[in-house]
Amino acid sequence: MADLCLLSSVFPLNAKTPRLFGQWRDMSTKESVMNARRLAAAFLLPAAACGGLLASTAPPASAAAQGSCGDTRDASTSGAQGHWTINCSSTGTVSVTGWVKDTDADGQCAQVYAYFPATGSYQYSAKACPKGDVKYFTLNGSGTSANVYLREVG
Repeated sequence: MADLCLLSSVFPLNAKTPRLFGQWRDMSTKESVMNARRLAAAFLLPAAACGGLLASTAPPASAAAQGSCGDTRDASTSGAQGHWTINCSSTGTVSVTGWVKDTDADGQCAQVYAYFPATGSYQYSAKACPKGDVKYFTLNGSGTSANVYLREVG
């Protein structure tokens, strides 16, 4: 089955594909867009149908949220939960406070980390593990926003 999925994403089954060789002619913008959509559908739909097979080689699960001052978020993956609030001060600093919990006995830990775009820096929470462990955190950076991620790590 995996071989069929791989082949169908490269060579679509039962799909009309544009001619790769043949006459050259001018196409309208609308026609070009339609051809691009057909080509994308011909290659992406079979790959999407096989996503369950291809996902087994994916890295550990993660969830992300971009936020600004005052935002509160809840996030979860198959083995982790997190909750955080983004706070800003009048001095140009931003902090992310919250908790992270390991929810699965899979040998992985739950962790939250934040990217602060103003400085390009990262801050990481402590890892929560084993299952049921909760860690509280405060991550600090500069600016008025943070991209916050919940992930499972080994």
